[in-house]
Amino acid sequence: MINKSIKILINKLLSLTGYKLSNLKYLYDSELNLLTTLNFLKIKSIVDVGANEGQFILKLLKMGFKGSIFSFEPVTDAYKRLLINAKKIRKRVSWHVVEKCGLGSKNFSQDIFISKHSESSSFLKILPKHTNLKPLSKIISTEKINIKKLDSFYDEVKKLNKNIFLKIDTQGYELEVLKGAKKTLKLITALVVEVSLVKLYEKQPLWLDIVNFLKERNFIVWSVDRVMGDISTGESYQLDITFVNESYSVKS
Repeated sequence: MINKSIKILINKLLSLTGYKLSNLKYLYDSELNLLTTLNFLKIKSIVDVGANEGQFILKLLKMGFKGSIFSFEPVTDAYKRLLINAKKIRKRVSWHVVEKCGLGSKNFSQDIFISKHSESSSFLKILPKHTNLKPLSKIISTEKINIKKLDSFYDEVKKLNKNIFLKIDTQGYELEVLKGAKKTLKLITALVVEVSLVKLYEKQPLWLDIVNFLKERNFIVWSVDRVMGDISTGESYQLDITFVNESYSVKS
């Protein structure tokens, strides 16, 4: 522990450079906080919806997560890279990449709008508010995708080690995914959903629609992190909201 007088002296010197020492217990890191939540809830498996190339899982694995993974990705190019990334570390963890498909509220086929920044690809058209902030998010092509309900994979999810964490990042299509997962949600201990405070995609439900949908199914808000916003105005556009099943929250 740094002696108080020494800390004051160091801070005086550091102030010349614009820095200072701070108590680390008050520092916050969104990725570390998520890992802390997973550990606290004793999460053993993750269902990763909107996996893209597997970035979300790779970050967690690098930080020490050792559970099993079940990933979904609809876009062909991203799906191929996801398979490669999963294969590289499959000897260390159980990472199953499901058949290439999108998830929604029913089983059907639909075009997905592919963005130059592939993580922004969506079944909904991207609006100027999004592309004005991130020009690389503009649509460059489309691809016909088979969409299935997450409940179609209920038996596979049920076989995963408990407790199960669900991650949904589908660029405005999150509520449709949840509507197709009403049965599967009963298996879920906690989930993180990317939500929007403003419309970034056509016909996109906003954050309160998702909060209310999950509240009706006994999920409560656990933590909130800012994902995207306009630095020139201070306006927040997107959040990651982590929800926990109320019955588990009471037990913990």
